[in-house]
Amino acid sequence: MDDKLNADVESKADQDLATVLITASGRRFIWRLIDMFSAERDTFAPDPYLHAYNAGQQSVGLRFVNLMKDKHFEHFQMMEREAHQAAEELDKP
Repeated sequence: MDDKLNADVESKADQDLATVLITASGRRFIWRLIDMFSAERDTFAPDPYLHAYNAGQQSVGLRFVNLMKDKHFEHFQMMEREAHQAAEELDKP
């Protein structure tokens, strides 16, 4: 019974995430979360406690990125493209 409940909860969570990802504002929000968790940055810090904290944050970010790539790859690609385009727009003089 617990497996069925967990599968139902996971399915609902995937549907909820898909609902967020169909909008441009939802994709921007999710991209900011990924950025907040330092998924694509170096976590090194000379202070071992700060390094451990950064590594923990990155671990959460990477788990989320992997979830996105596994279950919502098309939306992830779209979100990544949009984020890079937005960054290019900011860099224009």
